[in-house]
Amino acid sequence: MAFQRIDSVFLPVSNVEKSARWYEDILGFTLEIQDKKWKYYSLRLDGSDKNTCPWVTLYEQHTVQPADHMPFNLYTPDGSEAHQQLQARGVKVSEMLHTGSMLVFEVFDPDDHRIGIVSWPM
Repeated sequence: MAFQRIDSVFLPVSNVEKSARWYEDILGFTLEIQDKKWKYYSLRLDGSDKNTCPWVTLYEQHTVQPADHMPFNLYTPDGSEAHQQLQARGVKVSEMLHTGSMLVFEVFDPDDHRIGIVSWPM
């Protein structure tokens, strides 16, 4: 048995339509699957290969507790620029942390899930 990739990360949200728009508008995801009956939307990073890049599947729940950890990280080549742009758009972000070899910060989605943003020299 050989697994080839992580297919999808599932994230509970209180309003699937609002959250999907946020992931599209703020983080640059593309909506690929929309199931209004079962209230789940699957998105992938814009420009990524939909056969190899993990997807994020948002599913609606009445009560949502933000996880006490980051469900996933997003990589960007320029974390400082991403932090500045997100702040300028009024997005809730944490302070940047320089770990020596990596820059890390968190962005908070509409349900206060912490999404990690990382960058390091390539």
